[in-house]
Amino acid sequence: MSKVILQPASSESSQVHFNNTISQSISLQSISSHLSSTDINQLTILYPNNDIKIWGVAPGVNNVNFNKWNKVQKGDIVLFFKKGGVFAKGIVTCKIRNYNLANQLWGNINSITWECIFFVDEVELLNIGYSDFNQLIGYNPNYVVQGFNILNDELSDLVINTYDFSSSININPYSVQSLISTANQITTTDLESKSYRRLEQGVLRQILFGNHSTVKCGICGKEYPTTFLVAAHIKKRALCDLNERLDLNNIAIPMCKFGCDELYEKGFILVQNGEVILNPKKPIHANIMPYMGSLVGKTCNYFNPNTKPYFDYHNSMF
Repeated sequence: MSKVILQPASSESSQVHFNNTISQSISLQSISSHLSSTDINQLTILYPNNDIKIWGVAPGVNNVNFNKWNKVQKGDIVLFFKKGGVFAKGIVTCKIRNYNLANQLWGNINSITWECIFFVDEVELLNIGYSDFNQLIGYNPNYVVQGFNILNDELSDLVINTYDFSSSININPYSVQSLISTANQITTTDLESKSYRRLEQGVLRQILFGNHSTVKCGICGKEYPTTFLVAAHIKKRALCDLNERLDLNNIAIPMCKFGCDELYEKGFILVQNGEVILNPKKPIHANIMPYMGSLVGKTCNYFNPNTKPYFDYHNSMF
């Protein structure tokens, strides 16, 4: 499961670092001289648009920060704190320990630099006050984050669930077995936890997207970066029983956010016998007709005997 990283960034120098390497993206070319070929290949896949965002921490006395950093994993949520509380979050994509790269980016103090580096994505500005955050975590009301730290599983899950900090593109390597094991502990779908739903979504995205940076939409057939695709349930998730939700290889397909997911979800387009059709029962506004018209007759490559019952059920709802 993803963990939550607490990262203070309230000092003047920290704010400069944040502005220079997170608010402003770094190009791969500008740092490639300090990277191995393996690092370069990995970052090329993770950042196809070449907008890399980087943060780092110093190893610390007796490697105290290094030992914490060593536990950081892809998909972890990093929260940046300054006076007042949380002002930004990001999702960890990968990490490297690299003195020369850190020195290039941020310099050093008495030859000590922020060499325990992690790369982030999905950066979002927030405004969560210390009072609310501390109350949630059970900290003293006057507590201020002053050092790099990682919350335990229980507290991380609490923060992620409360603020809906799940990642849409960087998913920890959850297994189907772990999802099924979690599902077997659910006695009623009405009370199932958000952590289970995130786990389910993570597994679906792994199945549909794998490690690919781009994938074709199952409706329009156009190839998009996975950040612009969702793992869309063919049959509405709320109407699926637990066995159907666990039919992971058949219950969902990739759909783009540029219209296909919304049009399918609301029943304006349907998939009938493997072909995209317009729903004759739905009124079509003139401004969306050109897009919908471009979908008519498209072949849905995800239609097969195993997915047909889900498509048929969806069609029957409209």
